[in-house]
Amino acid sequence: MCARILGRSVTGVRIASVLPLVLALAVPAPAWAAWSPARTFAAKNQGGGQIAVNGRGDVAVMWQSRRPARLRVTLLPFRGSAVTRVIAARPGGYGTIALDERGGATAAWRVGTRLYAAYGSLAGRWTGPRLIARNAFGPVLAVSRQRRVLLAWTNLSKYGPGSTGIAWRTPGTAFSKRVALTRPAPTLMPGEAPQSDLGATFDATGRAYLWGTCDGVVRVAAATSRKLGLVSVVTGRALGFSFAVARDGHGLASWVDSRCTSDAAAGSEPGLLRVRMFSAGAFGPPATLGTGSSSTQAIALAGTGSLVSGWTFTDRMLWSFDAQGALQSTQVITDADLPLAADAGGDLLVAAPTGGLTVHVRGGGEDPLGHGGTAAAASSGHGFAVVRDPDVTIGADHRAHSPRVRLSVSLWR
Repeated sequence: MCARILGRSVTGVRIASVLPLVLALAVPAPAWAAWSPARTFAAKNQGGGQIAVNGRGDVAVMWQSRRPARLRVTLLPFRGSAVTRVIAARPGGYGTIALDERGGATAAWRVGTRLYAAYGSLAGRWTGPRLIARNAFGPVLAVSRQRRVLLAWTNLSKYGPGSTGIAWRTPGTAFSKRVALTRPAPTLMPGEAPQSDLGATFDATGRAYLWGTCDGVVRVAAATSRKLGLVSVVTGRALGFSFAVARDGHGLASWVDSRCTSDAAAGSEPGLLRVRMFSAGAFGPPATLGTGSSSTQAIALAGTGSLVSGWTFTDRMLWSFDAQGALQSTQVITDADLPLAADAGGDLLVAAPTGGLTVHVRGGGEDPLGHGGTAAAASSGHGFAVVRDPDVTIGADHRAHSPRVRLSVSLWR
């Protein structure tokens, strides 16, 4: 639960000089950690895929077939055969999927502006599509180690993105009645209201966290509560707000001191990059890391330490911290590489310049995985999973080509 790239396609980056110092902050990785042999399944006329993985190595992949148009989920138990189910006849747009520690899966997706969800298990039945909200975008799902699920989205209005919607569920139950949370008023550049992308996660105790990239706050709910209290993190402006928490409850928030905008012509103004450490349920004092950033990402490493990256169109930087939040190093990432996620062993997932994914191992070295795909980290911290099209080739036109007949899944454990 340490990265916000979950369910998002990744493209070329690579880390070299920063790696030894970064990984020195983490606990030792098991000697047996490696990419598993790929598990390939039929996915005729597929259009991409979103992936979820749990701590024992079960995987769920949500994908769309185009002829006929269907939304499908392929379930791959760690031990057992793959099963593909149709969960909706209208696949719609953006979707996301989560998988709990006993193989319970939850999927959410949009058809136009309508948000639907369905849920089931690796071996059992699935529900039909359930309408969650009528005017929504950007759904996110998070699942705790105690198997509690949080679904969050942004409600649309005629004035642009409005309140944040949430719904909860526990195994064997339907989603709770949806709740609308008033969105904090962000400081904006001139132009339209911003699209504040949401992030959600749980820590090992089951405490839930929810935030938005333009809001400068983190909402927190106790392990047995569905009430998300508002914790103000930023007193001024917040652009690209990012939050991460490790299994032991330590983490950090990072943001750029600038204003959000969805005006593509104006763009967002770079600003100072700021950070606040998080420990024992409270945020420490703010610190300034650098100048000229336009976006940022926070990663909390299991065991000890944390990372913050910041970048503009021309510069990319990486800062590393120890367990007490003291700055350990500042590195320029010369070839535009950025870390994506870290697992419980301290191994770091990055994307290579060639478009492939690579794990930089805690003890040294790296383990590449061919061309890129969509990655997810297990909420338990026990590794990563990647779904990709194994038949993609790059033609003379420098474009990707594929017969789109299958997908493959690889695990890092």
